[in-house]
Amino acid sequence: MSETGVVLRPPVGDPKITVQQAWQAANNERAMPPIDQAIVTLASVTTENTGRINADNSVTPDYQNRLVWVIEVSIGPLVPAIGPDPVNGSPRPELKPTTCPSYFFIDATSGQSLFATQSPC
Repeated sequence: MSETGVVLRPPVGDPKITVQQAWQAANNERAMPPIDQAIVTLASVTTENTGRINADNSVTPDYQNRLVWVIEVSIGPLVPAIGPDPVNGSPRPELKPTTCPSYFFIDATSGQSLFATQSPC
């Protein structure tokens, strides 16, 4: 996932919430497929490309070595197609279903939904 600036490492610490609680937190954000169709992994995450920009232009990550449940599912696009309306009144092209994996990151100690990302297809 390094192409998205999300770095996963082996987990440090023990989770305080279960896999089922993590899946429910993700399901509260977006309708998820059944949990048996997901791949769930405990990991430590660092977001290298998002965070606070420092005076020297370095980035202090939003999340650094945060213990998370990573829920991988194949669902449609996380973000719909946007942009100007097509010219001449023609309809906007339909979104095509995708099997590109989406990843939901749930804090493994609080159960808080942190962020989601999708692999480029």
